Amino acid sequence: MGLLSTGGEHAVEELTAESFDGVDIALFSTGGSISRKFGPLAAERGTVVVVDNSSAFRMADGVPLVKRMVVSTYQAASGAGAAAMEELMQQTRERPKALTVDDKMMVLGCK
Repeated sequence: MGLLSTGGEHAVEELTAESFDGVDIALFSTGGSISRKFGPLAAERGTVVVVDNSSAFRMADGVPLVKRMVVSTYQAASGAGAAAMEELMQQTRERPKALTVDDKMMVLGCK
């Protein structure tokens, strides 16, 4: 089954635990029951950032509240080589955990 848009045709598949294999960021905007089932599965399958828009985890201990999320993508990091790409991936993993980010090559503007 496919979904046709101006960008072409996109596959529409049943959501399963395996859907998150190789996924770095998952954005949920579903009902609470789907979020409660698949949000933790996404994290268990290695998804680095799981953001849920439902009320499923709103008052859960240990689940940070995201008040605002700004997403920007830049392709310049790849032009700086493999070391810069690895640093960007490390920063992406560490930023949501509120760890100190070690800026060697890529200086983030959100400190």
